Formats: sequence, structure tokens, C-alpha cells
Amino acid sequence: MTAGGAPGIGRQMAVGAAWMVLMRLLVRAIGLVSTIILARLLVPEDFGLVALATSIAFAVEVLGQFSFDVALIRDVKAGRDHYDTAWTLAVIRGVLLGLLVAALAYPMSVAFNDARLTSMICIFAGTIALEGFQNVGVVNFRKEMRFGREFMFMVTQKLVSFSVTLTLAVVWREYWALVAGIVAGSVTATVSSYVMHGYRPRFCLREWRALIGFSKWLLVNNMLHFLATRLDVFIIGRWFGAHDLGVYNVSSEIAALPTTELAAPIQRAIYPGMAKIAGDLDRLRQSYLDGISVLLMLAVPAAAGITVLADPIVRTLLGEKWLDAIPLLQILSLHGLIRLGGANATSVLLALGRPKVITKLSALHIALLSPALITGIWLGGLAGAAWAAVSVACAGLVVSYGITLRVLAVSPLRLLRAVWRSWVAAIVMGAPLHALSVWADHAIDFPAVKLLAGIAAGALIYAIVHFLLWWIAGRPRGAESMALDAVAYLRRSAPIATYLAGRT
Repeated sequence: MTAGGAPGIGRQMAVGAAWMVLMRLLVRAIGLVSTIILARLLVPEDFGLVALATSIAFAVEVLGQFSFDVALIRDVKAGRDHYDTAWTLAVIRGVLLGLLVAALAYPMSVAFNDARLTSMICIFAGTIALEGFQNVGVVNFRKEMRFGREFMFMVTQKLVSFSVTLTLAVVWREYWALVAGIVAGSVTATVSSYVMHGYRPRFCLREWRALIGFSKWLLVNNMLHFLATRLDVFIIGRWFGAHDLGVYNVSSEIAALPTTELAAPIQRAIYPGMAKIAGDLDRLRQSYLDGISVLLMLAVPAAAGITVLADPIVRTLLGEKWLDAIPLLQILSLHGLIRLGGANATSVLLALGRPKVITKLSALHIALLSPALITGIWLGGLAGAAWAAVSVACAGLVVSYGITLRVLAVSPLRLLRAVWRSWVAAIVMGAPLHALSVWADHAIDFPAVKLLAGIAAGALIYAIVHFLLWWIAGRPRGAESMALDAVAYLRRSAPIATYLAGRT
């Protein structure tokens, strides 16, 4: 970070990440209210059925997912032809893949022995085609590091999706409410992309070679990443059916909250900054260490807390009919905790123009996950599948760290110095939090009270221990100093409304 009045790229990334995380948490609070209501209005089979339909539809969609936005962000010289070509390719891809998904709807319903899948998959085919028409201009929200505008774009579609799902779930009391919410979010994203950004794309294919030349490895990586994240859906859905898949899928979504609600927005904010400083290895190295330290400071206690508080979380948020999710949530939260350790590696490799390495990492993950899942299910059912995911995540973390540290020429000791306080503070937090949870099981009858007490106690213990360790260590540069610096900067900045409008 630079000193002085104007914030440098490092500070922009820190402040941008802070804003995105705070707003993401606000949206997630609304989402949790939605989950609480939906879990009581719908049954696990509804969630499993929709998860299976979306996985089938988007398994085809990912075949053409070139991630041209990543290429546009990385290319500082990208002009109108590049943007128009990216939009044109997205339109062509969306229409063709939408038709392909629709054609596969009936065969897939036969394969999974559920006629309800046909109509759902056809509807999702339409959303795939529609999303291809999204305004490519919104890519500049990230490229120009206007994170307030970027998140307003994301928040709008999420809020509409939540509102439609909740309203229709109350009226219909069936899985179609979930489908309608997904469609509403897709429509909102496309419409708002033109409302929020003045760029108007035109059909053009002049720069297709340049875009595909960089993005071809991202295409393969997106396909592998999809398999890595949805392979369990296909195997569990085929092996156990919609009910067990619903329990597993909802458990996985809750366990992944620290990753989806903290890691994802932080990485989304960090990547554009890393792309700008990719030519300066020293600054990129420090940016990686700063980013991973901030991410782990925020996300590790959340993941650890889910492990300890799984019982009151399920009873409070989902209800008694979801009790089978408790052991799965405890195991899968460990999976999310391990995955956090390798966060930001993708941003580093993309910034350095090495998407091929990411593809190889994803291929390795798939190669390990497939036999691990089958073996785990055979030996231990749903819990075995969850433990299989944990074991593969451990292996992936070791490989990811090895490659990232070698590319950045960072020693393991230097990385350890940047992140050790978060892990130690989480471990210290876990013991008294577990004791409190055991005591609450006998002393408190209301799961919601147990959950709120656990969250408050855990957050307080973690914060005190974390900053105490930082103080003892001599207050080195790291997540703590960056957090304090971001708070100080935000206090000196323009009002929230002005910031979100993009006027500093």
C-alpha cells in the first residue's frame, strides 16, 4: 500500500474487498431468512430435485464457459472490438447451448428416472440462452475497481431471486418456487446489466482469436471446476435419490458459506488489482500474502464455528426434519475450512497469465475425487462422501500451496508468518465454544438462543485472541493492520451512497 492521501492499488483492493464482504454478508442475512422459511415450507426432496436439474443444465452450459471477462480484465489495452467480440461470442454460445440443454431434457429425465426433470431442464435452457445477452460493459466494474457498482449489480439479482422464491414458496409450497427464483435472478441480471452500465455492445468477431487464445484453458478449467463441485450431486442423486441429495446439498451450501460469502467476494476484489501489478513480482507477492491473511482472518472462525455449532444451526435454520444434516454439516465445514487455505492461488495464476496450471490442478482434483467419492459412499454412505471430499481437499491444498509459493518465490515460513494467528485463534476459540455448546444443550431449551450465544461468544473470543497474538508478535504488517487501515480510510471517505454511486 502507498502512503499518503490517494489510495494505492493495495488499499483499493483492501477497501473494495471490505465493501464487498460487508454487502455480501447483508445479502446472506436475507438469504438465511429465506432458507429458514423455505426449509419449513418445502421438503429435502424439493431441494434435491432442483439441485439435480440445475446440475444437469449447467453441466452443458459449462462446455462453452470461456470466461472472457477474465481476459478483458487482464488486458489493459482491450478496446471496443474486444468487448463486442466477447459479447457476440457469449450470445452465440448461450443460444447454442440453450438448444442443446433443451434437447437433452427428456433423455436426462429417463436416465434419472424422474419425469419432473424434463420441464425444469427446459426452463433452465432458456435462462442459459438469456444470460448470453448480458451487457459486457459490466466487466468494467471490476476492471476499474468500482466494487460498489459491481456489488450493486450482484445484489440486485440476488434480492429479486430471494423475493420471488419466498413469495411463491408461501403460495405454491413446492419445488417450482425454487425454479422461479432462479429464473427471476437470471432475468434481473440481464436487464440490470443494461440499466446499470451505458455500454451498448454490437455484433463483432474481429478479436475472437485473441480472446479464445487466452481463454481456451479457462474453458477446460471451468468444465473441470464444474465437475469438481457437482460430481457429488450426480453420484449421490443417482445412488441415493432426491431426498438424500437434498440433505447433502443443503448441508454443503451452509458449510460453504465462509467460502462463498467471504472468499468469493474477496477474491473477486483482489484479482483486478493483481492483474494491474502482475509485472511487479514483489508487489504481487505481497498482495498475495496480504490477501490470504485477510481472507483467513475473516473466514476461518466462520468455518470453525459452523463445525462446533452444527446442531443449533440445523435446528434453528432448517428445522427438525433436517436433523440428518447435522453430521454432514460438521464434516463438510471441515472441507470448507481446508479449501480456504488455498484461496487466492487462482487469482495469482490468472494474473501471471498461467491458466494452464489452474486447469491441471482442476484435472488432478477430478482424478482424485471420482474414486474417493465412490469409495466413500460404498464404505460410509453420505458421511463417507463428505469425508471423501475432505481428504481430496487436503491433497489439493498441499499441491496448490506448493505451486503458488514456487511461482511467487515465497518461502513456507513467510506464508506461515502471515496466517498463523488466524489458525491459532480459531483453535483457541474452538475449545471454550465447544464447552459452551455442551453446557447449553442441558441448560437452554431454545436452539436459536444457543446459536446466538455461540456466535457472540465465538466472535468475541476469536477477536480478542487474534489481536492479542498480533500485539505479542510486535504488530507486524498483516490482516490486523490492514483491517484497521481500511476502517480508518472508510471513516475518512465519502458517504456510502456516494461511494456506491462510483463518485469518490
